[in-house]
Amino acid sequence: MKRPTLVLLCLSLAGVLSADDVINDDLAVLGSLTLGFDATPGQSFGFDTLILNENNLRILFRDTSGAASFPSTDWRLVCNDANDGGANYFVIENATAGRQLLRLDASARTNAVFANATGVGLGTDAPQTDLHIASGNMPTIRLDQDGTGGIIRQSWELGGNERSFSLKNVTAATTPLVVDDMGHLGLGTATPAVDLHLVNGGAPAIRFERDAAGTAQSWELVGDDASFRLQNITLGGPADLTVDPMGNLNVRGNVTALNIMVPSDRNLKHAIEPVTGALVLARIRELPVSTWAFREDAQGIRHLGPMAQDFHAAFGLGVDDRHVSPLDLAGVAVAGVQELEEQLRQKDARIDELQERLDVLEALVQDLAARE
Repeated sequence: MKRPTLVLLCLSLAGVLSADDVINDDLAVLGSLTLGFDATPGQSFGFDTLILNENNLRILFRDTSGAASFPSTDWRLVCNDANDGGANYFVIENATAGRQLLRLDASARTNAVFANATGVGLGTDAPQTDLHIASGNMPTIRLDQDGTGGIIRQSWELGGNERSFSLKNVTAATTPLVVDDMGHLGLGTATPAVDLHLVNGGAPAIRFERDAAGTAQSWELVGDDASFRLQNITLGGPADLTVDPMGNLNVRGNVTALNIMVPSDRNLKHAIEPVTGALVLARIRELPVSTWAFREDAQGIRHLGPMAQDFHAAFGLGVDDRHVSPLDLAGVAVAGVQELEEQLRQKDARIDELQERLDVLEALVQDLAARE
């Protein structure tokens, strides 16, 4: 017949049983239990069922599995450092490897880790998603590549407050990405001023890339001190479209449009000087005009017009001797037409004058003939 387990426990606590006594039976304690070198009689348990009393509190879970195929890792619950002046914490430790796997410091805030059916809350007891982080100011996630294994250290932070959501490069002390409360996206700036705001010390760029095979194309919009330009990265070569700081537009290919509006308001102009039509017409007369095709045009489309060098030499117009402005071409043509019209008007007046003189002479001849 088995001895009542409660009697065995009482005998052990009373010193009747020695420390090496073994109870080969189940043990049931009808009440709370206090253990440890500092346990005292008359312990007040309150709602606690088990109280451990030690200045070095540790609970070891030892797995005595003998077969190699069975798991055998030992685990330990640790409370606080053992040394004077040490830290206060609770740890779950892999005792076999000597590694702390989970540590909760005594200074941790309320609801530092809270899990329910909805998710895990960090700083909140009411998580609304799978992972919910709550903080009084700037909730933040840090991603830290800590340099172990010989890999260079790098730290990033994702954070958000009432003004913006940001990605920070902590190592370089920069903010590569920001979304503010107005929905403005900043790349390279913490204060985006428009919907998409790019800042770069070199040449800020946006790439448009189609990742399909065959005729896939890549384009870039790039801006620097020299110009804003659109480039076909796949084909290479110079920019397809360029706008310089003065607002001059250069297009490498053809421009096709139903209507091109060129600003020509008098109020936008200064240093206005009249031109001499006869001089313009004389220079037009001497201006070489050819048909040609652009070298970069694979289709070999033909065009007609003067060379930029000849046009610039003749009229001194435009930004340089490599480009011809459609506005300048039109202006030269208008001046030439006006001069031709004036010369035709003068010729018509001279013809009319000669016709009148001829009519007078013919009348005199007829009068003389009639007298004879």
